[in-house]
Amino acid sequence: MGFLHRGHTRLIELARSRADIVITTIFVNPTQFAPNEDFNRYPRDFDRDKILAADAGTDIIFFPDAAEMYPQKFNTKVEVNEHQRYWKALSVRLTFKASRR
Repeated sequence: MGFLHRGHTRLIELARSRADIVITTIFVNPTQFAPNEDFNRYPRDFDRDKILAADAGTDIIFFPDAAEMYPQKFNTKVEVNEHQRYWKALSVRLTFKASRR
């Protein structure tokens, strides 16, 4: 997502401590918004994010738009079959626990 916060910059700092080159992607993903959520009103301030990322140790910023990430006739899907049942079961258990509170 865009509009970086301390959690994002901490991850960049951690990457800087472990890598020679740090690349940060700043992308507000339209597929993460439900139909009634307002993608167009999500806060964005690339100039601010660029400064925060650089100060945290980013060397390169990848700042794509939706057309670059999802070109026409986009048809890619990632499936992780080996552990899929475990994570699905865990997700159901965590959701159930959260809903009981």
